[in-house]
Amino acid sequence: MRPAPHRSRWPDMRKVFSSARIENAEAVARMLRAEGIEVRIEHGNTFRRAIRGNFSYRAGAEQGPRPTVWVIRSDDQPRARQLLRDAGLLDAASTVPNTFLASTPHTARDVRGDEMAKRRTARFRYGLLIVIAVFAAAIVFRPAPEGPPPGIRVGTPVAGPIDPSLDQIETAARAIFMIAVPPALAVAVARQEAESRGVDQACLSIEGRDPPEQTLAMARAAGFDLLPRSACDGESLRVEVYLWRTDGSGGGQVTWSVAEGRTEARGRSATAQRVDDDWHVGEPR
Repeated sequence: MRPAPHRSRWPDMRKVFSSARIENAEAVARMLRAEGIEVRIEHGNTFRRAIRGNFSYRAGAEQGPRPTVWVIRSDDQPRARQLLRDAGLLDAASTVPNTFLASTPHTARDVRGDEMAKRRTARFRYGLLIVIAVFAAAIVFRPAPEGPPPGIRVGTPVAGPIDPSLDQIETAARAIFMIAVPPALAVAVARQEAESRGVDQACLSIEGRDPPEQTLAMARAAGFDLLPRSACDGESLRVEVYLWRTDGSGGGQVTWSVAEGRTEARGRSATAQRVDDDWHVGEPR
């Protein structure tokens, strides 16, 4: 493990990846170095002493700093991020700061502008509430209408046919989308199935196809012997992840089938949530 990068020596470093597993960070670093991109790993020594067998993707939260991969030259950041996207390890954008550089005066001006806009919005809301309160008071305290003159009978209104357009309106449920299964999520599912059976090898297919070679290489570099489904015999642990439903929030429900030996494949599903660069898969049912 290389020592953590000294920030004053590489002021243009850019953060591209972090993970709770030091093996994942080292695998990403090796992949980027193989493409000619110079990288450094920060907080690696903190996690080196952890025993691999005690780690689980089901953990909900981590303590302390996470192993982080930094690109030394800022010019290499776009290519590094594209490689991670191709491997299914990175989404389109990240809101986490990815540089050691201090914020510029432009950033401070933007913050002040945002605060002023918030104050203007708050004043507008207060004014609108005052107007609504005035109208409500006028309605509540207005004089009651006079009754009909004596001797005039007020007829009981006859109920007419109900307009079908006035039927009760149902609240629209949150939209759920079925999209392509992220390769990194499929690896997390296969790893969970292997760990639950006490084995370190599994055969994986994603929506009926073998995983990308880059995904297999990343899993092996992290200590998980993952093989494509087409290269396995009938005695191996076989996992096929074929459905991912999400509302776009980073979480959703994943569905897969699993079989081992000559047993018949059994369908399973679980909730899954992306936390930073890791996928956490819940208890299957």
